[in-house]
Amino acid sequence: MSSRGFNAYFDHPSGGKLGLIYANREKMINGVFAGQISGTILGTLSKTTGMLIASRVIVGLALPFMSVASTCLVNEIAHPRLRGICATINSSMYFCGVLVVSWVSFGTLHWTQSEILDGDRLSAYSGEQWAWRLPILLQALGPTILLCFTSSSLFPGASSHTGKRAPFTVPESPRWLVAHGYVSEAHSLLAQVHANGDRDDELVLGELGEIQECLAKEKEESVGRGIWDSWRDLWRTKGTRRRMLVVTIIGAGSQLKGTIASYITPILELVGFRDPSKIAVINGCLTTCDFVSAIAGALCVNSVGRRPLWIISTAGLLVCFAGMAALAAVFEHSSSMPAAYAFIVVLFILRVFNGIGWSPLTHNYPAEILPYSIRARALSYFTFLETSILAFNLWLHPVAFQHIGEADDRASQRTVRLFPK
Repeated sequence: MSSRGFNAYFDHPSGGKLGLIYANREKMINGVFAGQISGTILGTLSKTTGMLIASRVIVGLALPFMSVASTCLVNEIAHPRLRGICATINSSMYFCGVLVVSWVSFGTLHWTQSEILDGDRLSAYSGEQWAWRLPILLQALGPTILLCFTSSSLFPGASSHTGKRAPFTVPESPRWLVAHGYVSEAHSLLAQVHANGDRDDELVLGELGEIQECLAKEKEESVGRGIWDSWRDLWRTKGTRRRMLVVTIIGAGSQLKGTIASYITPILELVGFRDPSKIAVINGCLTTCDFVSAIAGALCVNSVGRRPLWIISTAGLLVCFAGMAALAAVFEHSSSMPAAYAFIVVLFILRVFNGIGWSPLTHNYPAEILPYSIRARALSYFTFLETSILAFNLWLHPVAFQHIGEADDRASQRTVRLFPK
């Protein structure tokens, strides 16, 4: 489980740096080709644990090429009036994939082994084997769709710099186009996506001028500076330090607020749910709840506001975690099924609170508050922090779950010694 996050942790600074040199669209294409599809194929065809781990490593190494590039690109090409909603829906689409895999996993849960035999051994690609291979294979579905929309070579007459691109290809970053001398193409792109093709629109001219001014200022400040100076820009002024503090809190908080999804099986076992079929149904319903609540939260970012959503979501998580801890303790001491069912209800409520705030805003809000000059590097730092804590958690939490019963016994013994009567 940790191999994907652990390798993304190593690769995120390069993901941000390459975005400043190469086009964001090419970064996404390379990420799809290099890791998402090839790693998925390797995982699907794996016959040993080593091959499966290697596939996760490849997927993790390629992940930042797409995640950093797509976040920056959505924020640059979305219309200012719809930017918040588009960016948060982009982040929430993660749950669409989780939703599909959860219910596919439930559907394959009862697949039985086929009668196809290889000598005296059961074939490595039998029915039971495909019960876990098919969900892995479905990982390639999203990257394949993305590849079709980003690779202009798949469309006749599509240009690599948006001027004559096909109708369904993803446009390039206007900032990257201006930085590399394609000012006219950037102007046409901004006019197309923000003003229905009107090159003289005030919004388009203002955005183009802002990009040119920002790039000129960056070029002037970068004269005679080394590679590490650009990273020091993240903390150089009071304003950037405050922004980076927010980025740090969100990046760390996204993984420290409770990794319920990764350990849903042992969590449900704590309250007496051990039947794989019931666990799969509950997990599928939870992912459906995640998807609906995340989309609802994304649609509310402009009307409700980012700060209220953060506060409501975090406060709700705190209350729900306290309630779940209390209900789990009641079940532990009395095996009360009403307490177990109440635990499940609170678990759903917790996922709703997580979905309306943390899910849509975690990757979008940092991109919104960061200026152009440091956005790619700051987002690389953000995901570097996020994935490093994720990798750490995936090693730490299994040990905690393994010894949770022993810890409860020791706590009970200490309580008896302190209060013998």
